Amino acid sequence: MRSNRWTRAGRRIGVAVPAVAILIPLALGSAAQASPGTVAQTQHYTHDDEWQTPIGQPASVSESCGTAPGTFGASVSDDYVHIVGDGNGISHFNINGAGDFWSTSTFTGDVTVDLWDPANVDVTVDGSGNITEVAVHPGATPDYAATGKLTEWFGFSDNLQNAVGSGTFNFHGTVPDVGNIALHGNFHLQWLKGSDPDTNPPTRYRQDASVTCG
Repeated sequence: MRSNRWTRAGRRIGVAVPAVAILIPLALGSAAQASPGTVAQTQHYTHDDEWQTPIGQPASVSESCGTAPGTFGASVSDDYVHIVGDGNGISHFNINGAGDFWSTSTFTGDVTVDLWDPANVDVTVDGSGNITEVAVHPGATPDYAATGKLTEWFGFSDNLQNAVGSGTFNFHGTVPDVGNIALHGNFHLQWLKGSDPDTNPPTRYRQDASVTCG
């Protein structure tokens, strides 16, 4: 089930969830060759710029967020998410002598989270649902823009038997005319033997997300 191309893996992280692409670089700065056939690489980064697909209805939305069309609570469920900011990030990438692969990535920093109505963006995805390109319609603006602190973690591993990914997403910030908000999510996904993560959606998938306002 191991793929010949590990450039992207599906990520579904909390409020920014369904299949969001994260780059898993195969050339991450300085690589240390521990022994023939093994690779260990680490990359430090300071900028985060990512698009995420709508999460659908979160497990819980506080009443103060609203649920009617056009409210913040409804937008979190239905809108595409664009996250941009700066902070401290680190990614690790490893392959052992048997060809087993695992990678982790952690980022924490100050970001802006924009919620975009699907009618105002043209989104291209790959076979796994990962966003590969977004074009914002001329003159369009996001439904809501939140500023605050983001912390997220993502992990992925693959061997001959299966592939698994998991992660968490936590954002605390402020939205004009809404007030303080907290977005939280976690996910776990798995591909069983014979299913290629590059071209197939996960065999098993679970996520939980919550949105709090006020």
